[in-house]
Formats: sequence, structure tokens, C-alpha cells
Amino acid sequence: MLYGMRFTMLFFYVGLVAIIVGILGKFIVETYKLMTTLLFGDVDKIGLIIKVLELVDMTMVAQLVWVVALAGVSLFVTTGHFDKT
Repeated sequence: MLYGMRFTMLFFYVGLVAIIVGILGKFIVETYKLMTTLLFGDVDKIGLIIKVLELVDMTMVAQLVWVVALAGVSLFVTTGHFDKT
């Protein structure tokens, strides 16, 4: 019964993918803001380093969420792992 209920986890993984898409949107907006500031404005070195580290942080969080979602779907949702006896 527990293995039969594994498809309920799919909703959680769809939510994780939605979070990744949200992070991607925020990343694009922040990258655009940073590039316009670099090209047309003035930014100090510390501010630049902080903005770049924020982008790196978003990238690492999205990568971690992607790995968790991919591993979870592979382990719990696909049928190939449990049907073989």
C-alpha cells in the first residue's frame, strides 16, 4: 500500500519544479538589473560582490532543489524500481 501511494509525492516534486521556475525568473530580473547598473550606472566594489554572490547563491539553491526533485522522482515516482521482483 505504501508503494502504491508513492505517486502522491509527485505533487511535491511539481511544487519543487515551480520553485525552480520562480528562482529562474528572479535570477533573470536580478541579472538584468545588475547588467544595467554595470553598463549605465555606478556601483561600488562591495555592492558588486554582494550582488554577484546573491546570483551565485540563487544558482546553488536552484541546483540543490533540482537534484532533490530529480532524485526523488527517480526513486519514488518511477515504477521501474518497485515492479521488478
